Amino acid sequence: MRLALVTGATGFIGRHLVPLLLERGDAVRVVVRNPAKFSALFPDSRNIETVPGDLADPACAARAVVGATHVYHLAGVTKAFHPASYYQGNVESTRTFVAAILASAHAPERFLHVSSLAAMGPGATPEPPPDYASPAPLTHYGRSKLEGEAAVRPLAAVCPVTVFRPPVVFGPGDTDVLHFFRAVARGWLPIIGHDRKRVSVVYAPDLAAAMVAATGADAAVGKTYYPCYTESYRWTELGRIAAGALGRTCRPVIIPIPVVWLVALMAQLAGRMMRKPTILNLEKVREMRASYWVCSPAEAARDFGFQPRWTIDEAIRQTIDWYKDHGQLA
Repeated sequence: MRLALVTGATGFIGRHLVPLLLERGDAVRVVVRNPAKFSALFPDSRNIETVPGDLADPACAARAVVGATHVYHLAGVTKAFHPASYYQGNVESTRTFVAAILASAHAPERFLHVSSLAAMGPGATPEPPPDYASPAPLTHYGRSKLEGEAAVRPLAAVCPVTVFRPPVVFGPGDTDVLHFFRAVARGWLPIIGHDRKRVSVVYAPDLAAAMVAATGADAAVGKTYYPCYTESYRWTELGRIAAGALGRTCRPVIIPIPVVWLVALMAQLAGRMMRKPTILNLEKVREMRASYWVCSPAEAARDFGFQPRWTIDEAIRQTIDWYKDHGQLA
């Protein structure tokens, strides 16, 4: 039987991956830092083995990897007060985890590392960058994700490794894109800078399915993929789909970059006062200024048959329905 080890299981993507693995009949083991959060997300967790602790702890990492056949490394830091926190959470913890695997008696059969499109950086045109393009991350977050990819390369000596760089991920349970949907629900569509920007997006359930498919495909070994919809979208397009799902009309509102800097500064200061990092901060604005966060799923489609199960309209509608059911959208 496959024993799937999932790090970051209580994160947004992890909560979609774990049930999918259980449906497949896999034995599932997760590393848990917050037992209360785990219990809330997975109330029927009898078939999930838990390893309490933090991957930054070598002893915890060593316990976690014993006997694992398939490893899905999702754990990481997406928002922080200080740059050092990104490198600690996305690089140093990954190195500790990798060292534990290299020291274990039996290496896993497959290892999938979830990075981010931020590690590649934005493109210069509306078309996805060519395969030979060099990474040029804009922020400490992006650079830490790129260094995290480098940290898993030594594993290639003992097991097959695959890297995912997903773009904007949305779906039930997300709290970041939720802010965009809330604005649309209020009747306005915030556009940062100008409306020529394009983004690639992926629906979380489709991303989880892609992870499972990739770890079963020989063609995916040693490669980096960008699972997403084939088309990229302007935020106005996404907003109008959301407005239709909400039964609302919305008015695009261009927000000048200087205003965004000011709002981000205020959000960052408020986060420090509340001791809670926010997704909108001065670093994030550097990414928001870029015009083209686009990528292509062509290689994923070719190598392991990636194809979104839901259209973008269906996915946004399902996401909005989930928010409504959970009292997060009026």
